Amino acid sequence: PTPDSAPTVAVVAEKIDTTPAGNNSVAVPASALAPPMNLLEKQSRGTQIDFHPSPVMPKDELLNDAHLLLESGDNQAALGLYNQVLAQAPTSRAALSGKMYALQRTGQYEDAVVIGHKLLQLDPQDQNTRANLIAALSQSYAQSSMIELQQMVDANPDNATVRVALAHLLMRRGYVDQAFTQLSRAVQIVPGNLSYQLDLAILYDQAGHHIEALQLYRAVTLKAQEDDNQALKISTAALRQRMQYLETVIAANTTAP
Repeated sequence: PTPDSAPTVAVVAEKIDTTPAGNNSVAVPASALAPPMNLLEKQSRGTQIDFHPSPVMPKDELLNDAHLLLESGDNQAALGLYNQVLAQAPTSRAALSGKMYALQRTGQYEDAVVIGHKLLQLDPQDQNTRANLIAALSQSYAQSSMIELQQMVDANPDNATVRVALAHLLMRRGYVDQAFTQLSRAVQIVPGNLSYQLDLAILYDQAGHHIEALQLYRAVTLKAQEDDNQALKISTAALRQRMQYLETVIAANTTAP
């Protein structure tokens, strides 16, 4: 591969709160679950992000240094070097990809979306960039981000990944019913994806639908124990703790006068 080949970067996921909605809701303890929404079809263990910079020639030391800074977690310094590379080579896919990832890491999602569009103009078949663009859109506060994700869903209704991303964004914006619609459809499209089922359980939990949330938590926990290939990003112990809490809340609500 050449110095301008795009490095592999992974989607940056966001945690969501599980505080039940509504004035009559029972307060959730500080230990309540707040697992990340998984925006990728393929499951992975933990939240470790793999970044594989392209091999570079000696003349590309600036780009190589930027990759090393990114790997070390010095995102701002990496951004500075990527910008220097792009000033000399505006279409460098390696620099653009690294910059997009650094922007996502620093919460600059709108700027990351702009870079993602540039990368897809250079290579419309770059699925890695497309996945990162979907993730950046789902975390952006720009109104255009919701419109773009909805357009993606309309263009490809069976893309569960985009539906989950749109559900994530809708929930953050307070559109709970629409989020349920998108996430429920994603679960229907990929019924074996435990991460999507867990996301739906969290959504029920956050909306105060304790019975539905408990049922899904139980189902996901059982299936995860049976399928070692789908490791959840939440420990079984944490899930059990949450289920015990919900059982207490449901029992209290059932016996209340």
